[in-house]
Amino acid sequence: QYVNLYVFELLIAGYVMWNIRIFAKISTFLRKQSLVLSYVIFFCMILMSLMWRSWDFNGTQNLVGVMYVGRLVLYGMFAYILSRFEKDIQFLKKSFWIYVVMLIVAGITQIAFLPDFAPSLFFLGWDNHLARVVGFFFDGTAAGVIYGMAALFAIQKRYLTLATLSLLLFLGTFSRISYIGILGVLMYIENSKFKIKNYPSRRMGILGILSVLLLLLGFYVSRNPHGEGMRLLRTSTILARYESIKEGIEVWRERPILGVGYGRVRYVRDLSAVDQRVESQRGASHAGNAFPSTYVTVLASSGILGLGAFLFFLKKLWERANDTQRKLLLFLAVTSLFDNVMLVNFIVVNFILLWNITKRQEVVT
Repeated sequence: QYVNLYVFELLIAGYVMWNIRIFAKISTFLRKQSLVLSYVIFFCMILMSLMWRSWDFNGTQNLVGVMYVGRLVLYGMFAYILSRFEKDIQFLKKSFWIYVVMLIVAGITQIAFLPDFAPSLFFLGWDNHLARVVGFFFDGTAAGVIYGMAALFAIQKRYLTLATLSLLLFLGTFSRISYIGILGVLMYIENSKFKIKNYPSRRMGILGILSVLLLLLGFYVSRNPHGEGMRLLRTSTILARYESIKEGIEVWRERPILGVGYGRVRYVRDLSAVDQRVESQRGASHAGNAFPSTYVTVLASSGILGLGAFLFFLKKLWERANDTQRKLLLFLAVTSLFDNVMLVNFIVVNFILLWNITKRQEVVT
């Protein structure tokens, strides 16, 4: 098992080190920031799970777990530092649209010139994707979540062109999990009792109707798909996820309090003969260290204490969020029921950036 290190994580690490002085008075901001404190509690549970029964694993396996925990620390520090510097947020607001345009260009380019994307030929451990939008994320679900977040943000800001393109690419991922996440957001909007200022204008309503029509078109196309991944009514992946979640529950039952240790799930999984043969041919799967649900992954890796701390942290996030932030958080929370969305590194970074860009809006009460 290996731990991937991405270029953007090196940039984040440099940014954190440059501003590390902000943590000089750690006791002060822990007393004043209940959200930060909730994340620290979650981190402590994760660390305890890694230390508990560490002697049952070899040095390499424990080192992998430490590196995964270190990534959580890095992202937490990055989110806190970014939230404290208004100048950095203003720069981020100006440059974020460049990133969104890059996402759209990458998605359009990939589906136009490389629709049958087979990243496993170049990057070990990734699955093939036929006639689906994956952009440069190499995974349909991850791409669906990223484009879904971009669409929600663009709609809220009333950028019709970017919202339409993001929605088109979102639908092109054929990610049913992402579709369910958007459905959850729509239910929240419909049933919300909050008075939301600047509610989407008439053209945003037209955009919503267009989205429904495009979704219906997606169902029609999926009836005669180019690949199995385009078949929205497929059941094979549902059954596979169900079996994997059952396995996660069984792993948790063996160590219910603190789990098997964050980042060490792979070493206690009972891989099928097919999975073992695939891994022997192309290397460790990127899904091997998690289950198809963030909540089950946290439960199995850090036990009931870790899951409780994680849900407490999400509760604090919800309490501090404004309307746009709540939609983004709800979108991730729903999709994380069916895949390990909230612990995917580039999804986490995107969420941190969007959270800070929109934090100056009025908080929902």
